[in-house]
Amino acid sequence: MPIPVARMASARMLLAGTALAAIGAIFFTVQYLLAPALRDRVSPGEWVAAAVIWLCYGLIMNAVILYLEMGFNGRTYVKAYMTICLVLGMVSLGAAWQGFSFVGGLLASIREAPALMPALAAVIAAAVLYGMRLAIVKRMERRSYTF
Repeated sequence: MPIPVARMASARMLLAGTALAAIGAIFFTVQYLLAPALRDRVSPGEWVAAAVIWLCYGLIMNAVILYLEMGFNGRTYVKAYMTICLVLGMVSLGAAWQGFSFVGGLLASIREAPALMPALAAVIAAAVLYGMRLAIVKRMERRSYTF
């Protein structure tokens, strides 16, 4: 009895989301507890809001990686993954060169709208995850599994 493609995609996304939530919660908690300078600059509520936004970003990027992993052969996956890493590295380098801090900008946005930013990030992440799940299923049904 074969497993439906939609179930495989859902299970893989659920596994990735669960792992990200657990690891992210530990990471952000430990980071806040071990960094006195961070605690002096950011309230616990602001830090939780920032953590939610970063976890939503992580879920979106995880969905992109899952699409590449499940929808393409290994060679294409590695090339696309390396391209994503290079592009994100160049964006980070360019931002640092211009004196922009993604974390600082995010925390400033949270101070202006503490409830809106995490809620907006969650809505965007949910929409992207739903769309990516559909895209993964469609791609898995059409891709070749020959070596």
